[in-house]
Amino acid sequence: MRSPIQIVAVLAIGAVTGLGATYWSVSSGWQPGVVQVGPWAAPGTRLGGADPYALALVARTGDVPLGAGEGILFVAVADSSGRPLSGACTYAVTGSIPAGRAWTLTLSDREHRLVPNPSNRHAVTSANVLRPVSGPATIAVASDPQPGNWLPAPADAPFELALRIYDTPIANAVSSLRPDALPAIRRLACR
Repeated sequence: MRSPIQIVAVLAIGAVTGLGATYWSVSSGWQPGVVQVGPWAAPGTRLGGADPYALALVARTGDVPLGAGEGILFVAVADSSGRPLSGACTYAVTGSIPAGRAWTLTLSDREHRLVPNPSNRHAVTSANVLRPVSGPATIAVASDPQPGNWLPAPADAPFELALRIYDTPIANAVSSLRPDALPAIRRLACR
């Protein structure tokens, strides 16, 4: 027969190990079901039938994913060459965007918060993007003002880009997308 102290010790070790592993899995950047398409990652967190870790991630971050009927979210934390996005550099986001009712390209910090800037500009949308006569639009991402489509980046700080495509038929076929189906993120220069 085990003593009550041994039983309590085993239960405490099990609880600490289980809670520690769960905390690590939802705070380490790991996300269940992520599909990588070039520099863009499409988190696969769908709440209906989500596993317990996906539900814990949503509970911890408060980021409720778009439903399959609403659209799809793509997040980039690196450029097309795999280098982390930094406000010390200038980028060109260019290429096709899959069909959908509307889209937004938003710049935020790594905690998913909008970055304050003097122009109060946080996104470029399908409704306000300046398009060339032929070819895809180019969106400049830089800490210094740029002509045309420009998203202000934080000076010398890491950031992420979030591309949301609303009411799109690709929401259920993300894993079959090729990298050229989404815009490329090219680093042009750094300070």
